[in-house]
Amino acid sequence: MVFGAKLEKFQLMGTEIQLGANVGKAWLVLSLLNAYLWWRYYQRLPAQALLFDDAMEGLYDASLRWAAIRLHTRAMKES
Repeated sequence: MVFGAKLEKFQLMGTEIQLGANVGKAWLVLSLLNAYLWWRYYQRLPAQALLFDDAMEGLYDASLRWAAIRLHTRAMKES
């Protein structure tokens, strides 16, 4: 059982999969499938997709400023 539901059959990409006797091993099948799909996703990323560009750096800096002000307002007022 996964989250209180029986995992005996499910549909994956339009194909119905029934797990008959090995219902207890469903987590292994699903985790391997998930790892495969993540690997395929990673392979399809463009070369510079994981690097920050100027717009992303601006957004990151603005988020850091917002978080620092919200989290440290009391300490800044005390000092």
